[in-house]
Amino acid sequence: LYGIRAANGAIIITTKAGEKGTPKISFSTSVAVDEINRFPELQSEWSQGRPVGGVATWRGPETFEGFSWGPAISSLEYDGDSEYLFDSRGSLVPRGTGNGQPAQAFDQTDFFRRGYTLDNNVSINGGTDNLRYFFSAGHLFQQGVVPNADFSRTSFRMNLNMDLSDRFSMGASGSYVNSGGSRIQRGSSLSGVM
Repeated sequence: LYGIRAANGAIIITTKAGEKGTPKISFSTSVAVDEINRFPELQSEWSQGRPVGGVATWRGPETFEGFSWGPAISSLEYDGDSEYLFDSRGSLVPRGTGNGQPAQAFDQTDFFRRGYTLDNNVSINGGTDNLRYFFSAGHLFQQGVVPNADFSRTSFRMNLNMDLSDRFSMGASGSYVNSGGSRIQRGSSLSGVM
């Protein structure tokens, strides 16, 4: 930082460095388990849909309509079409016009799974009077509570410090991180999980 940007000082963040002595190897691992502990209260009496000709009509997800003003779930049944993309029991139709199997409210708890996080890290540090080193590697994997949501990160880091004389020293550091995964859309009422 130079000039006005350094007028109030600067915060210097240093990372781990090697220490004089025999090589020291450290390993750490952690495991965490994630579960949904509370669901929002949702009504289970009315289906999705909208009034058509003044009558509350079920409108399925294939219509891309986000209305919540359909008929009572108790007034619907499945039509038995196993090729229907959104439910193997078929589409919903008015009671008496389908296969007789009553419609059921969506059970949100069946959708989620138990998630977990596994984080492993190893490091080696050591050095002599004039040369100190620190190397580390880590891998994190996280499986979310939503199916097909995961994240992984692999990282490597290296720090070298060398004293060239009593007045001069030199340091070098480098890091590599590769991360990615499959994430779900958040914050959209039409395409979100719930």
